[in-house]
Amino acid sequence: MGSDGEAMRVIAVVTARWNSTRLPGKMLADINGRPMLQVVIDQCYKSAVDEVVVATTHNSKEIIDYCESVSQLWVAGDEEDIIQRLYLASEKEDADLIIRAWGDSPCTNPQVINKLIRAWETNDNDYIYAPYEPKGVSAALITADRLAEDYRTIVNNDDKLWYHKYCIRQPYALALLLRYDLSGVNLSVDDEQSLELARSIIV
Repeated sequence: MGSDGEAMRVIAVVTARWNSTRLPGKMLADINGRPMLQVVIDQCYKSAVDEVVVATTHNSKEIIDYCESVSQLWVAGDEEDIIQRLYLASEKEDADLIIRAWGDSPCTNPQVINKLIRAWETNDNDYIYAPYEPKGVSAALITADRLAEDYRTIVNNDDKLWYHKYCIRQPYALALLLRYDLSGVNLSVDDEQSLELARSIIV
């Protein structure tokens, strides 16, 4: 709950761009009858979020066209500025909390998302992430207030692009612990081999 007693509005923002050097067009690659991006969206909707928004880039026409074709909420921004795209999505949906999900992670786990939300309710950190989950399963949470502040103040281009790496270095970040470190497992889709692996896992 917010300080005024009203329920917090939580959205998932799936960052996705069309350009990929190792696997062009991977965001819409077929995974057992669904585009990979749709699989990530569906996984996010299984969690406790109120809405899902795709945050893509101005030059990702294929992704924009897909979102339009399925009535999926989307925003588009600078390809080199993740903060801007997250902020645009947050403003579009008047969010209080933002779950960032990655468009190349069809194994995104709704339970991890819910764990992040519960951790924020207990700890109230501005950024919460799960570094010991397998890559491609996890997500991260940021408050809308922190995102807005960073959008106004961060000027370094690398920090704008690699925003997650920036956030985890900050004192306001909280890393969730696991009994076992599974961070060496990679279930994100980067090439044909990892795409086939995703197809073997997801039904």
